[in-house]
Amino acid sequence: MLSKLHIKNFIIVEEAEIYFSNGFTVFSGETGAGKSILIDALSLVLGHRINKNTLININSNIEIIATFENNKVACNWLHENHFDIKSEIILKRIIDKNFRSKTFINDTPCTITTLKKLGSMLIKIYGQHTYQDLLNTESQRNLLDNYGELNKLLQETKNYWQEWQLIKKELTRTIELSQTLQEELNILENQAKEIQAINFSLDEWNKIQHEHTKLSNIEFIVNTCNVILNHLDGEKISIYKLLNNLTQHTKNIIEKDPYLNNIHNELNSAQIIIKESIYELNNYLSKIEIDSQNINLIESRLKEILNLSKKLKISPCELNEIYNSILNRISTIKKSTNLKEIEQKEQEIREKYLQTICQLSIARKQKAYILGTEVTKIMKNLSMENTRFNIEITDSNNTSHGKDHIEFLISHQGSPSKGIAKIASGGELSRIYLAISVVTNHNSNIPTLIFDEVDNGVSGAAAETIGKLLQQLGNNNQVLCITHLPQVAIYGNSHFLVSKYQNNLLTLSKIEFLSHSLRVKEIARMLGGIKITTTTLNHAKEMLHNAKL
Repeated sequence: MLSKLHIKNFIIVEEAEIYFSNGFTVFSGETGAGKSILIDALSLVLGHRINKNTLININSNIEIIATFENNKVACNWLHENHFDIKSEIILKRIIDKNFRSKTFINDTPCTITTLKKLGSMLIKIYGQHTYQDLLNTESQRNLLDNYGELNKLLQETKNYWQEWQLIKKELTRTIELSQTLQEELNILENQAKEIQAINFSLDEWNKIQHEHTKLSNIEFIVNTCNVILNHLDGEKISIYKLLNNLTQHTKNIIEKDPYLNNIHNELNSAQIIIKESIYELNNYLSKIEIDSQNINLIESRLKEILNLSKKLKISPCELNEIYNSILNRISTIKKSTNLKEIEQKEQEIREKYLQTICQLSIARKQKAYILGTEVTKIMKNLSMENTRFNIEITDSNNTSHGKDHIEFLISHQGSPSKGIAKIASGGELSRIYLAISVVTNHNSNIPTLIFDEVDNGVSGAAAETIGKLLQQLGNNNQVLCITHLPQVAIYGNSHFLVSKYQNNLLTLSKIEFLSHSLRVKEIARMLGGIKITTTTLNHAKEMLHNAKL
């Protein structure tokens, strides 16, 4: 709960320190005395925006310090966010004359966002803005879900929704990928068929290259061979015959000088080699046939291989290698397109999501009926006897919080139900919110509740009912309420008076705790105005006495 609030140099408060207790606490005062300063100060220390009209002395800093008793939820949050854990939680905000802000949690500097997060766990302010939130369908849904204690179903819904969205994205990507891979697969399979169709081998490629070179130059080869033959053993020139004569000459002189025997043998070997060469050349020339048909076949085969190589942008020598690479890629693609598996998984998750949101919808409808009935009972005691509150749940789009469109409706006697945004006044909204708060209070983890203008537009018995309801809320929560009605104020467990005073040229505000006797006077003032009579004092005492019964 909120145990202490220190305010310095804020609006018309020069400095104040307020100590709070459990239960229901009332703040009252004349119009314009600054009763809403409490809410404005707390809003600021909880991280809300700065109003530039809040400084009373431009040379001094605004300083607001709120001290709370620690609780389990806040303690866990402090631990998770690496803040010191103490028996108290101290939120501090300092704003200088240039409206630069410094924020602290337990004397540790923090961001505004962090301050807001922790503050939302400690205190809830019900003001005109909050009552307007009741018109928001998201707020209505959250309120119903919190009342129905549907967190488990909500979390399951959210988890399945997120999982479903992820698998749908994966499915879309896989479909797109499958289409792309299918295009690639078609191209690769066509390429593989083309390579397979030409029945290519590297040995054949080397062989036909050789044959093509030979046949393309066959005339030159034949002519050259004939020239060589003519020189080796022609009619005019014959190297063979010349070697034969030389061999005979060396044979004749060996007897004179045996040293020349080696030369004779070498010349004889050369003669034999020349003779074999002549034989081989004649044999080669005798077998040569210039077959134009064979040349055409070889050239056609060469062209076929070269055209495919050019198409694939590789050399013919790489055809076997690229063929094996294509086959491997085809195999990889066929294994990677697990579209059916993902489709099955998407269907399973979708079915789980749909089952969960159906359970959530059923639970919401059950809780909506109970909440509507209970709130209506309380509203009848708040000068809304002929008004009924109910909650309409209809099917809408699937989302992370289910399929339900939830709308709070009210109906006046003799008229159909309509959304509260259409027919509820500001005063009615505050009373409806109070009724809802009373019914749903047991589900709230927030220890401190502040109500501003909750009694707007009511009086008499309805105002007294509001006081009783706020006191009832104070049994489980710390409740602070700013009020101008004595019927509400008498039910407070403690009472503060906000009043103005003059300090030199400044009009300032002070906040003071009221003893029983001072409280009687304040209730009398609220009853009778400026002039307080014995009658109003006695009436005030009686009201305070009866409120305790």
